[in-house]
Amino acid sequence: MLLKNYKKLCINKGDFKKISFYLLIFFLKNEVIKMAFIKEAFSYDGIWSYDMGVMMVTQAEDVLEVPFGYNRQIIEEKVSHKTKPFFFGLDKEPLEFTISLMPLDTQWTRDKKLKIVNWLFKDVYKPFISEDNPDIIYYCMPIEEAHRFVNRIDQGFATITFRCNSPYAYSPTYFKTYISQQSSNPFEIENLSNIEKFNYPEVEVELLTGNSFKLINLTDGGNEFSFTDLQQGEKIYVNNESKQIISSLPNTYRLGNFNKHWLKLVQGVNRIRIEGDVNIQFRTVFPLSI
Repeated sequence: MLLKNYKKLCINKGDFKKISFYLLIFFLKNEVIKMAFIKEAFSYDGIWSYDMGVMMVTQAEDVLEVPFGYNRQIIEEKVSHKTKPFFFGLDKEPLEFTISLMPLDTQWTRDKKLKIVNWLFKDVYKPFISEDNPDIIYYCMPIEEAHRFVNRIDQGFATITFRCNSPYAYSPTYFKTYISQQSSNPFEIENLSNIEKFNYPEVEVELLTGNSFKLINLTDGGNEFSFTDLQQGEKIYVNNESKQIISSLPNTYRLGNFNKHWLKLVQGVNRIRIEGDVNIQFRTVFPLSI
């Protein structure tokens, strides 16, 4: 009945088709369309949604459901005759979110369906970036059953749920370089995470002269990260999170030359005093929740 009344008011068939399509979107589900982001564009696996001919759609309401914070559960145990349970920590669940997609030309053609499934349904976690926050990266993949809600000429939307590989999103990879006798010393580097108290950067050090070097984090109580008995010109790569050390020299292992104090960055700005004639590159990625 509603469509018939709108048909009388429409000047041409094109206007009626547009109105009937948007009424379909509104009435096709008894519940509102949920989405995880506000803006229409997103990138997945390095490809933007507009280049694939789709956009994220939202309900016609002022209040939207968007991810905020992260999912966690309390681990505790109740004991008889005790009103206060024993607290053992927190169990953090990987982040999940649902998006609704609609073709830019409103039509779910066979070729478009094939392209979208091939693009989104990967077997490994891929980076998802919303236009809302281009510097926030979710590593995720689709899970469960995706659904399309369409009329008889394949106009409508699809809903897809994504699951991330962690409870958080991440920053891009940041690079910061210290150049011997040129960069300021102490050298400053910021831990941007609002989740973890410590961040463990990747560090690559090139020894220009001498046979040793030290990195002393003055913000972390003077924690000293140092190597001794190295060779001039040698490069040392250290992944402080995975506790991996690689020398540029063949068949050379430097764990025995290391003081075993892994470099960590506290939240905020870290002031690091560098001792030795070295060039250093820091690589950092920060877990974030917004």
